[in-house]
Amino acid sequence: LGGIIDLDSSSEDFDQTSGAVGHNIREAWRQTLFERWLARSDARTDSRQCQASAYNEQRCTLTRKLVATDTHRFAVVTGASVSPQKFEVMLSRKNRRNGREPNTILCPWCKEARGADWEHMVWKCEASGKPPELAAPTDLLQRRLGWASTARTRAYNFAVLDWIAEVRQRILEERYEHMSSAASQSSGRGASASGDQAFASWSRSLSTFPLYGLITAVIINGKMDAATYSAYSGYAHLGAGLTVGMSSLAAGLAIGIVGDAGVRANAQQPRLFVGMILILIFAEALGLYGLIVGFVVASTAEGKGKG
Repeated sequence: LGGIIDLDSSSEDFDQTSGAVGHNIREAWRQTLFERWLARSDARTDSRQCQASAYNEQRCTLTRKLVATDTHRFAVVTGASVSPQKFEVMLSRKNRRNGREPNTILCPWCKEARGADWEHMVWKCEASGKPPELAAPTDLLQRRLGWASTARTRAYNFAVLDWIAEVRQRILEERYEHMSSAASQSSGRGASASGDQAFASWSRSLSTFPLYGLITAVIINGKMDAATYSAYSGYAHLGAGLTVGMSSLAAGLAIGIVGDAGVRANAQQPRLFVGMILILIFAEALGLYGLIVGFVVASTAEGKGKG
């Protein structure tokens, strides 16, 4: 920009000039990305549907203000839409690799449209719960991506984007719920046996900690003599008991969290069994370390602190 724009920091209008330069650079970058996106007609369904649209700085600003910090709104305006049809395509690719036929996914709301696409889920499905006063936009960018329209009121633009974001959120929630229920209802001897083993390992790990406390209590009880018992021994035995108890509590919490998540994850993916067992073993070691420390402290306290 040498010789065209004065960017001398000592000039009076430096802040205004540098701000204008930065704004123009950002807008040129956004327009370039927008044009590249429209050119991807072979890869993006939404770009094919919006090829007649033109970049508008005011529209981009309005859309950015509507998105705010909402995750689903941001995902919608950037093209991260989801639908049963898209899930079906993803599942079909996976099934073809595994040599299986793909399943047919129905619209979760009307139960009729096979392979329901994004257009059906947002604007055409009569069972979707769309507000009756919300008419489908004629503008392609707003209809597909929820972008704000300069020809519409802010209330209408917000209602459209909010509705599309709600649809995306509901689709994902129902998708995850479907996957969780399918995993919990999965049958088969291998999966069942693996789940039983995981639960047994979880239960066995938790059952050893009361034994640590019993061992410590027996050791401390054998070291107590009313005639020679010193304050040092008392505090040492107290510390030994607290060490064993708190380490067992920490190990129990760790095993509980790992076991809860691990058993459910193992039901969906049996290959996680070995990794879950390794984590449980190292979590259980916390209690064992506490037992060792408590045993050493309780055993070596006798005879110390007299007088």
